[in-house]
Amino acid sequence: MNTKSFLACTFAFLLLGFFPMAFAQSVTVTDYTSTYEEWDESDWYTGVIENQGDTTAVFPDITISYYDEDHSLIHYTNTSADLHYLGPGEKSPFTIIVDHMNFTTLEFGVEYSTMSSLPYRDFTITEVSHGTDIWGLNSITYDVKNTGEIDLSMLTLYGIHYDASGNYLDYSESYTVDELASGDTISIELEMIPLETADSYLILDVLETESETTIGGGTSPPSSTTDTETDSDSGGGIPGFPVYGLLVGLVLVTYLFKRKPIL
Repeated sequence: MNTKSFLACTFAFLLLGFFPMAFAQSVTVTDYTSTYEEWDESDWYTGVIENQGDTTAVFPDITISYYDEDHSLIHYTNTSADLHYLGPGEKSPFTIIVDHMNFTTLEFGVEYSTMSSLPYRDFTITEVSHGTDIWGLNSITYDVKNTGEIDLSMLTLYGIHYDASGNYLDYSESYTVDELASGDTISIELEMIPLETADSYLILDVLETESETTIGGGTSPPSSTTDTETDSDSGGGIPGFPVYGLLVGLVLVTYLFKRKPIL
């Protein structure tokens, strides 16, 4: 096997190994912050998951696995995302609280079911006033209008906040039990918005008064999916190398080595 053939099969090996990484994960943890709370000796992780696929994620669940320097599992925990249904391109915040521990690396995972139909999003969110809350942080009041034909109840408005550089800061939420009939408008105030906030991603989680499956987008049978990504203690996702890509690449290299030189 000459140099050109070797380089060609090496390129194919890398392509088959790395190319699928860009498409392996549909719902992933895109941002998070961790804070140590001394009063109860716990670590608080708040962050964001994003549905980068083309189907609706149903009841996404975020997991964290902690490993020591030998990559032995020392702890595992999980929590539900704040949104029950996550359409393509949508985001949801989450919070995980765990007892403080020493670890070397941690791995985020997202487990969820999927369905092809889209969640109910027939509403508009309009900012109407801006002020300061009792904690000295920003507060914004929004008008939420139900533009669809389904009566809604148990509304939760989430705001995911970013600074001027696009860095994740925190999220806030506001819950109301008031019903929102078709065509009606309700005011919801978001508080505890960081002062550095330059942009907020808004999403409304709703239940409707007849059947939750309509809010979920339909009755398509869900299928289970699991995505994971590994982070170091200081953050920064490192997706796992796809094993199937390695296997295919190894088969290709073996085949080319056994052939006679073609160049």
